[in-house]
Amino acid sequence: MGLSDFYHSRFPAKQYRTNLKQYVEWLTMQGRFTPAVVDAVRLAEDKLDKKTIVFYIAGALTEADELDKERYAEISEIVSRHNANGRPFFGYAPHIYGTDPKKNPSVTPEEVRDIDYLWASVMAEVHINFLAPIAHGNAIEEGWAEAAHIPTIMCVPEKAKISRLTRGMINIHTILGYADANEIYGKVSSLILEIENWLNENSDFDVMSFFAERAYFKEFSPLCLSCKSCCLFSGISQGEKFYRCVNPKCNQDSLWCVEFTKPQKGVPDCEFPIPVAIRLHSK
Repeated sequence: MGLSDFYHSRFPAKQYRTNLKQYVEWLTMQGRFTPAVVDAVRLAEDKLDKKTIVFYIAGALTEADELDKERYAEISEIVSRHNANGRPFFGYAPHIYGTDPKKNPSVTPEEVRDIDYLWASVMAEVHINFLAPIAHGNAIEEGWAEAAHIPTIMCVPEKAKISRLTRGMINIHTILGYADANEIYGKVSSLILEIENWLNENSDFDVMSFFAERAYFKEFSPLCLSCKSCCLFSGISQGEKFYRCVNPKCNQDSLWCVEFTKPQKGVPDCEFPIPVAIRLHSK
């Protein structure tokens, strides 16, 4: 089982996704290829030509204030500072590119739907979704993302009451809580940097593979290199996560640090590295 196979196996239905060419053909056939949609498609074609990695910045707009929009814009800027293996990152925030309900009132509901679907489902490789203020639009976009198997990073203010259905979507990679704007900027920036570094180190894999690997690690405990028993999380020291072997006969007084290595005997057959614990030092 490879990263892609494992990732898609977690969903109850096959991936529902169309490419840009197919989507333009559908828009044209349905008479929906209006000037506003054409402009959005031209920008998408430019990003596709440059092999850009698109992050879709979802969040409320209709009832959002300017501070909310500034938050989306800042996340877009953070994303766009990065690149991996010659592929630039691009943070697409809808209100910046023509579907702000206040700045672009002439854009019709149908055009908003078609433009947002273009970027949220056809072009996006990752979603960053702000769940407050609460709105209908970004909940719909999260549904599109799950259907397309696009991983989502959710951003939720502390003490915010969010629907359990929204929080339970299968494609959610992580939920980032935050008390203020600076905190969420820092958390998103750290995660984007982690993605960038991983892609640079694993040039044969795509962004989805990063999230697939993390999902795999959540479901399977690391194994002890000596006895192949499971290791349980023990704590963090100097930025490293440590695990302790559950086998009482196997150096039970030692701490173990997870590293990426080749698959060992007795572990699931796969094409990608899995976490295997190695002894770091004794207490």
